[in-house]
Amino acid sequence: MMKNKGLVKLLIYIGFALGLVVLGLLFFGGRQSAPQDGRDLAPGLSYVAAQDSLEAASAQAKIRQARQAAQATQTTPAPAQPAASGTAALVTTTATAATAPEPSTTPEATAPAETTPEATTEVTTEATTEATTEATTPAETTPDPREAILADLEAQIDSLNVRLFDHGAELASWQKRFDHAVITGDSMAQGLVSFDLFDENHVKFKRGASLGKFDEQIQAAIDTLPDTFIFFTSCGNVTEYINDPTEFYRQYVQRLEWVKSALPDTEIYVICMLPASDNFIKYENYHVARQPEYDAQLKMACEDTGVNYVDCHWMVRQELYLNDGLHFGEAFYTILIQYLALVIGL
Repeated sequence: MMKNKGLVKLLIYIGFALGLVVLGLLFFGGRQSAPQDGRDLAPGLSYVAAQDSLEAASAQAKIRQARQAAQATQTTPAPAQPAASGTAALVTTTATAATAPEPSTTPEATAPAETTPEATTEVTTEATTEATTEATTPAETTPDPREAILADLEAQIDSLNVRLFDHGAELASWQKRFDHAVITGDSMAQGLVSFDLFDENHVKFKRGASLGKFDEQIQAAIDTLPDTFIFFTSCGNVTEYINDPTEFYRQYVQRLEWVKSALPDTEIYVICMLPASDNFIKYENYHVARQPEYDAQLKMACEDTGVNYVDCHWMVRQELYLNDGLHFGEAFYTILIQYLALVIGL
């Protein structure tokens, strides 16, 4: 009985061993005979299967190399066909690259492409040259009409032959451009009203008031809710701040920031501080000779607050002053209105 049990166990072991052998043969035989559908295994898998004993780092290096070689083979374009006569080579190359080539194992598939006929090369060169020439030819520049307008204004000033506005339709058309603008300041701003160029709805002024003394007019200008806000003050401020030009700067900055805060969407312009006439400086008030120093402070205030500084010094001529030597006549304001419209874009 004991012998029979021992025999049974032995047979079981033998059968188990034979089963393992059969499974092993089936497994390895299947790997060798697995259908490939005409394709090789992925480069990395085929190498690892044959090189199980290599270290992992070395195997990975080989896999990367195999992948790179496979990618290089797959991305090699099919040989280009000769381009038809009169066809640019660029078009041919683009069309060929658009379609991925089928893998091929035949030696003929890797043969070098036939040389493009000479006629095609010539046509391509000529066509490319013409296209390049047309593309690089600079377009004709259109003259800026503003330059012509400015040149005309300068010519009128230089000749002292200013064409005054006809106080009818012509002036009305210029006034309409400033419908959504307001000008504030002292007697320099007042001149626009004195010569009937603008009305007091568009000019808020206080004669003889230095900066800091026409805040009421600034508020009135703000209340009109303009699109464009213009400051125009005289060199009388030199006398007011004669011992401290930096205080003049601080006062102007405060008012510019005030308007910016009240009218955040409004464009702000500041007309430069214009000088007095030579006779006024010589016989009336020599202090205003420091006007350039204060105008520099004014320009700095504009830069520091981000508003527009309008330089009108080019318009100054001794013959354009009134008899008082401090204010200007109608000819000056006629040019000023046209220049402001040009600068602001009205």
